[in-house]
Amino acid sequence: MGPEIVSHLQSINGLTLSLGADLTKSTTLQLKSKGDLLICRNEDALISCLEVLRLNKLDYQILGNGSNALLPEVLSTPLIKIEFELDKSIFNEKMSEYELPASTPLNFLTSKAIKFGFLGWNSFTGIPGSLGGAIFMNAGTSKGEIGSIVKSVRVLRKSGVVESLELSSNDFSYRKNHFLGPGDFILSAVLKHHGVDANVGKDIKKYLNYCLKFWISKL
Repeated sequence: MGPEIVSHLQSINGLTLSLGADLTKSTTLQLKSKGDLLICRNEDALISCLEVLRLNKLDYQILGNGSNALLPEVLSTPLIKIEFELDKSIFNEKMSEYELPASTPLNFLTSKAIKFGFLGWNSFTGIPGSLGGAIFMNAGTSKGEIGSIVKSVRVLRKSGVVESLELSSNDFSYRKNHFLGPGDFILSAVLKHHGVDANVGKDIKKYLNYCLKFWISKL
């Protein structure tokens, strides 16, 4: 990126730009990688970032939580990651649905599934990553797929347009979604659940213990 583009990006409130950053620890695989990293901490910063890149005809890659992501040793395009603030106080009470930023960690949501016994929220037990990444790939386990509990999403298209989408089972298939195009971001999602069951927490803890023992056996 040229100095003028860098200057424009650095002037965006809520955006942090690291040029030639060491990205090795940015993914769970921790393969050696280096490139330009843009971290957007709010929606306005992300929208402005994409506008700068679009006007300068620069492409980009999206990095979620880095789970199982394969990055080249040297990136030829900027890498964008979102770290939106999560208002944890919304979990002070049990509700039928929650609107959450796409960068919400799945392990945090798993802790709430254990606390409240939300049916359907056990579908992503043990999966590392963020909510947005899980929705993107319709992550799941033997307990189900996350697509079954996603009521709606707010999406930022690569063109800069923000859309709100009500979703159904037709918008997902095995490890896929059918509403995002290349370069589109999930900004937030409304998660529902299929009711409450006190056994959900026990099942999640049992599965997590199984996963822990499995990986220890591989060391």
